[in-house]
Amino acid sequence: MRFEGRIRWVAWPAACTVVVAAALCAGPGVRADVIHLTSGGTVEGVVVEDGGDVLRLRTPSGVLGIPRRVIAAKVPGPTRWTRYQREKSGSPLTAVRHVELARWCVENGLPRHRQEHLREALALDPTCAEALLEAGYLPVGEVWIKAASPPAPEQLEQAAVARRERNRKIVEQLLRGWRLRIRALYEAHLKGGGGRSSSRGGLAEGRRRLWALDDPLVLPAACGVLSDRDSRSSAAGRLLVELLGESETDTAILNLLALGLLDEEETIRAAAAEALAEREDPGIARQLRSALACRNDRLVRRAAKALGLMRDRSAVPELIEALHVPRPSPQAPDVKQVFEAATAAFAEPIIVPIGEDGAAYPSSIAVIALERVISGRVSKGRARSGAPRTEVQEALIAITGQNHGFNEAAWRAWLRANPPPSQVEP
Repeated sequence: MRFEGRIRWVAWPAACTVVVAAALCAGPGVRADVIHLTSGGTVEGVVVEDGGDVLRLRTPSGVLGIPRRVIAAKVPGPTRWTRYQREKSGSPLTAVRHVELARWCVENGLPRHRQEHLREALALDPTCAEALLEAGYLPVGEVWIKAASPPAPEQLEQAAVARRERNRKIVEQLLRGWRLRIRALYEAHLKGGGGRSSSRGGLAEGRRRLWALDDPLVLPAACGVLSDRDSRSSAAGRLLVELLGESETDTAILNLLALGLLDEEETIRAAAAEALAEREDPGIARQLRSALACRNDRLVRRAAKALGLMRDRSAVPELIEALHVPRPSPQAPDVKQVFEAATAAFAEPIIVPIGEDGAAYPSSIAVIALERVISGRVSKGRARSGAPRTEVQEALIAITGQNHGFNEAAWRAWLRANPPPSQVEP
């Protein structure tokens, strides 16, 4: 393999990785690429010539010419180096930030840069406990001593994996603890029906205590407890909707969608739809519009009701299509697929602080209603093909202020004369 520069000829190893240095990544705006070789190795650099039988790539050692016959693929960046530069420029380089970057380098295969960051951290603050521990020092009383041998990169990677697994288990234990605590709160104050609940403060006291709980895991824990239909009171269900309505997280949106479309109690569905209508997230209406294509007639009608509450003009075309029950289509999504798409759309996790670390708890639907979907206990919700859907008609009336009954042609004519704002050309 030929290098242009000081090195003329070198043998190409079976598997190798070359990482671009900052000084050789050209100027800002130049994107590095990753070249995958037929031998299984990769080369990272800036392509300077991409014609003929040889691809020329600027690397830390000079310009490298790679024959086309050994190239399996060329993948556009960002490469590890460009991601590292972005990470590095994100905030002031304090001692603690250098430690964070050192850990990032371990997880992303840049062990040499890890050592540089640890040196910089200790130069800025020789007493930084995080940097000392990461660099292999151990506290003995009030003195730090260097361990016999620094951990190898693979040991550091294993430690990072072990730390993430440990944090995951801690989060699961914390979640179980919060479920038990909220279950006790529910039994004592939120179950209703007089007796102990009323004598010890009842719903108002239960609400006060629930709102006083300050932890990110309270929300998913409360979803599981307060949505259990076998023991839930209507008041507790409405309290859950109120709690979700005050949260800005994706987990709250997902669970409101599940309650609004799946809960068996109409008052809870309506309260969840109203809570969703108060938000200004266009992704919510987008998921409800996609639910109008579901093969489950009951879910379509409930989605139409929610869209009517939201007064979403962009939903008019889909509502017109859903005005009558269509013929069964194998391509139409089922209920489970509708909520899989919603979970993918609202995927921002909850960050749970654990010591000096943070563990990500995935955004998910925690209300009991979804368990009925997964276990296949949700009714197919089939209806006679061509049957009118009153809920869809009512949604169209609420959104447009017009009433063309179940006449699809009249509704389409109105839509042509009054297209949604997104379809109007400036």
